[in-house]
Amino acid sequence: MESELNNVLEYIEVNIRKNIKLNEIADFFHYSVSHLSRSFNRYVGMNFNEYINRRRLSLIAIEISKKEKSISYLSDTFGYSSQKYFSTKFKDVFCITPTIYKKGKTFIVLQPIRKIKGENNIMINNLKELCFNVWSKSSDENTLLDAISDIENLILYSKDNSEVTLITYLNEENYSNIFEVKLNLINGLYDVKSIFHVDNKLHNILSLDTDDDGCYVVFEDVKTKKTLKAIFEQGHQPYVIFQTNTTQGFKVVKESSFDMNSMHKKLDILKNEILKLTNEKEIKDFCENDKNLVLTRHFGSEFVFVKLVKQGQAFALNSIYTDMMDKKIMSYHFFTSMADSDEITVVREGEFLNTYVTGELFAKSYILGGDEVVSSIFLKFPSGMSGSGGWDFSSEF
Repeated sequence: MESELNNVLEYIEVNIRKNIKLNEIADFFHYSVSHLSRSFNRYVGMNFNEYINRRRLSLIAIEISKKEKSISYLSDTFGYSSQKYFSTKFKDVFCITPTIYKKGKTFIVLQPIRKIKGENNIMINNLKELCFNVWSKSSDENTLLDAISDIENLILYSKDNSEVTLITYLNEENYSNIFEVKLNLINGLYDVKSIFHVDNKLHNILSLDTDDDGCYVVFEDVKTKKTLKAIFEQGHQPYVIFQTNTTQGFKVVKESSFDMNSMHKKLDILKNEILKLTNEKEIKDFCENDKNLVLTRHFGSEFVFVKLVKQGQAFALNSIYTDMMDKKIMSYHFFTSMADSDEITVVREGEFLNTYVTGELFAKSYILGGDEVVSSIFLKFPSGMSGSGGWDFSSEF
């Protein structure tokens, strides 16, 4: 289904200025409306209308930030009935009016183009492995959704910037346990809360899935083979520390041999420049123009960078965390060293940040630290019964 959905997403992009409707696209690609809607929810991470609305408004926001065309012209070009209606939609999504955004002092979170890489349909029966699998493959919104769609026994329940709530089930000898997992995509830490456990002799968990009504689980009664659908209801440390290991033959130098005052002055200037940016496209362009600045992670309005500061053959690595919505920014110096050359570069490769000297690997860094808050999710059954724990509900339904 992933390749077919990419065709749908490409169709949306080409026709984004038109009044696109789900039933028309379903007819065009020969799908049932319900199947397309359900698949869109699962793989794109939001419903059809929400994606189109956010994508269209994001394209307009990029044009507004260029300050070359009027807001009224853009709203008319993208098919809005009036500038007032457009401004209302813009504020609903970005929490500010387009007029205020045009002044260039407020950061907003744009909706990127969704590209689905495919599904592997794997089952992971270990919470630590599951969380690492999602975290290590997630560096932005698209890769997060791909990582989750690869795993059969996992769904995304909610997301708030870098904090995601996942629901999973793990099969054990006598029971299948359903868990709520709070995963911090910036620092990789997670917390787990048990939602429900099912006696395997009485019921099997057939699937976890999501549709327009939300997230749900499907059980099968072992004896009768009847199925039951129950829905889920809901009812960090702000910087990243890196641990760095160097290759053999190099020594970490003391901070006293490095001019820290000069470095902090450069970092202060850089942080002020970052805070002037108004969306993630501008941030990515900013990083591309600074070969010593690497964007390692970004979710919503939260961004983590690594800045390489050189002083001859000495250099330092600094982690910079910022929440662009709150205009909060801080830096953390985590590594200082000497090299036998002044040709020093940093590159993000997967979950690692690699430092190279004259093209050869010098050091590997990875993320540590953080904290998070646990929320409460429970299962609600058709009879109205709900709560945490497990029981034989065969007689209830």
